[in-house]
Amino acid sequence: MPASPDLFGILDVVKLLTAPVGLQDAHVDGFSWAKAGLSYPDTTKLTAEEWNRIIGNLRRLAIGSGLDISTLDPASPDLLRTVVSAYIASAITGSFQGLFEANVEEIAAELAAVSGFIDAIAEALPDGVLLGAANLSDLTDVEAARDNLDVYSKGEADDAVQTLTNKTLTEPIITLQQGSNVSPTDEGHIEWDHNNNAIVVGTGGATKVFAGLPAGVAAGDLLYVSGTRTLARLPKGSARQFLKMNFGVSAPEWVTGVSHFVSAEQTITVAGALTIAHGRGAAPDFVFPFLICKTTQYGYAVGDIVPVNLALNSSASGANGGQALTWDATNIYVRFNDTAAGTYVVVRKDTGSAVAQITNANWRLILKAF
Repeated sequence: MPASPDLFGILDVVKLLTAPVGLQDAHVDGFSWAKAGLSYPDTTKLTAEEWNRIIGNLRRLAIGSGLDISTLDPASPDLLRTVVSAYIASAITGSFQGLFEANVEEIAAELAAVSGFIDAIAEALPDGVLLGAANLSDLTDVEAARDNLDVYSKGEADDAVQTLTNKTLTEPIITLQQGSNVSPTDEGHIEWDHNNNAIVVGTGGATKVFAGLPAGVAAGDLLYVSGTRTLARLPKGSARQFLKMNFGVSAPEWVTGVSHFVSAEQTITVAGALTIAHGRGAAPDFVFPFLICKTTQYGYAVGDIVPVNLALNSSASGANGGQALTWDATNIYVRFNDTAAGTYVVVRKDTGSAVAQITNANWRLILKAF
């Protein structure tokens, strides 16, 4: 059996001595204790050098523990335990900090899987302190990651400014600063204009307005600006209605009918009459007659369109021509001139120097209404 180590005589078998107060649990019968009134050789084998080595090691522990040595009680039976515990904790903290910093992502993933770990850390941290993970969204436990965001305020109001990057804010509900006709100009400053139901955003010297939709908007409706910050709704129109500005020049409106009308080609007959439905639903503002060439004459080619007067056409030689033209909300009415030689007089396209009456069969009449 190997011999016991010589720990400065601590294990020397000597006569039974009484343990110091508070250290009875460290007493073993037969082990030595220093006794008052006796010299070192009478109670122990410790030399002065060995004793100083023990004291030096204790001092090194005390200094390395981070404790304030001046506050320690040398008479405390727990002195050595306190110093050693503090020293070990300090050493472990220093080692773990380096370990965490070098392996933070791997450690975060492992710890996130431990039930209740995130909640425990959140409760331990002061208000407004965010956990040290590089990116909380990387945590494998999504619910724990969301709970961890509560560390900002731990469920309480927090006046500190927080910046969220690449995060989705689900709670709390955001309430914008409100006012009537507010006009923020600072870059990114957002307010709610409750007078006009619009969001206004500062653009750095100016204000951008985002107007809300008016009530009752449906598919096919038209929106128009009714104020500097408001939109108005014009419900969709009916078939064959067209859009016009109202008489007050303040808003668009639907008008029943077609925006313009072009008749079919009409046969020209001496003293003949025509009644042509224009289908606009209201009396046109203007109606214009045109001749379209069907057989070449006076230099005009087939398909040429020639405007004519609204009423009487005549030449310097006294030849007359033209039509009487009227209209209402339903029809356009035409009565051709009764000049037998030709109902209309045109300027010759080939020479421009003479005025001639057309051959009715070579031409047709078309009407355009607006």
